[in-house]
Amino acid sequence: MSNRRQGKIARLPKQLRDAVCLALRDGADDRTVIKLIAAARKNGAMQADGRPVQIPNAVNVSKWVKGKPGAKSSGYKDWLHEQERLDDMQRRREFAVAIAKANEGSQVHQANLDLAASQALEFLNEFDITGLIDAAKEKPGLYVEVVRTIAPIADKALNYQKFKRMVEEVRAVVEEPKITPEEQRARLREILK
Repeated sequence: MSNRRQGKIARLPKQLRDAVCLALRDGADDRTVIKLIAAARKNGAMQADGRPVQIPNAVNVSKWVKGKPGAKSSGYKDWLHEQERLDDMQRRREFAVAIAKANEGSQVHQANLDLAASQALEFLNEFDITGLIDAAKEKPGLYVEVVRTIAPIADKALNYQKFKRMVEEVRAVVEEPKITPEEQRARLREILK
């Protein structure tokens, strides 16, 4: 059996259902939602099965917003959650683009590390310590996996910083005008050991 919602608002075409949810988010009451759907029907809006959209009553709108008695979710709450997820994905995409632009060229590795570290930090910020402790009690491997995920990122970031420092030192030696070739080779050997 399908978990798909079957109410009058759930059967609306996606564009109209989104318009209903936007109106609800903006504070519309059930009468306003009913008028919106009635106007769409008058303009020829059809359900997926080819029949004209059904105009809901106040109870239908209430169930869409609050869910059925005892339900943990509702169509509207699911829609809000999906919008938050889409907004979060957009923010992450924009963040990744900003990091890539800020770290152009040879610093793509640093941008990747910054992004991974940011995502790991965001993941950890979503948990309060008691939630993490409870989750670790239920699934002890979870905490180990979190640590295993973060440790390589920190290690790679540290190695990259060491590499970056070494490149700067080599560049300084190579660009130093008052140095003999022998002194230059000796300093480079010292840096690269």
